Amino acid sequence: MKKLSVLLCTFLFFGALASQAACPLSKPCCDTPKPCCEQPKPCCETPQPCCETPKPCCETPQPCCSDDKPSCCDTPDAVVVKEESCCWGLSQTELFKKLCMDQCQMDKACCLYNKYKCDVQCLKDQLKCEQNKLCQMLKCTNNSCEVKQQKEKIKCLKKDIKDKWMCYQEDFKCLLTKEQKKDFKKIHKAENKKYKKLVKNKCCCKHS
Repeated sequence: MKKLSVLLCTFLFFGALASQAACPLSKPCCDTPKPCCEQPKPCCETPQPCCETPKPCCETPQPCCSDDKPSCCDTPDAVVVKEESCCWGLSQTELFKKLCMDQCQMDKACCLYNKYKCDVQCLKDQLKCEQNKLCQMLKCTNNSCEVKQQKEKIKCLKKDIKDKWMCYQEDFKCLLTKEQKKDFKKIHKAENKKYKKLVKNKCCCKHS
């Protein structure tokens, strides 16, 4: 009986060895896992500035008159906005001070005024040139149609300048408090009265 048991155990032992040889130790089901995400590349390259260096708001205007000869008359600068004439006694800087504007208001107001001056400078240069053309026409031609067209061109330029002044004034008033707006009305009314008196007495260049 013992021999039979030993024989059976021996048979089972060799059977197990044969099975192990047929099926070697299995490798792990997965290699060493790679990281789930590679190091991400930056989604954007170094951004370029969205705008180039800004050009000055007013470029030097090209002369509208191509004639090399001097004009037959030297037209003075037109006074289109009465607040810019020599008859108007209060400058914008003096107005800002009279309204007791704080530094923040003053900075914004100066910025608005400088922008206005820059915007209209090209228009003013063009206006002067067109007025010189008109002067030359009146001296050298009898074509009433051309003269009329030239006057209309001048009228349109003056309107453009006035419109820009009105826009500046509206933007300026938005900076003021209720009390400052009241003071602005009073100051403007008083200055306008002086202006009309000077123009009527021809004490200064009349507003055109």
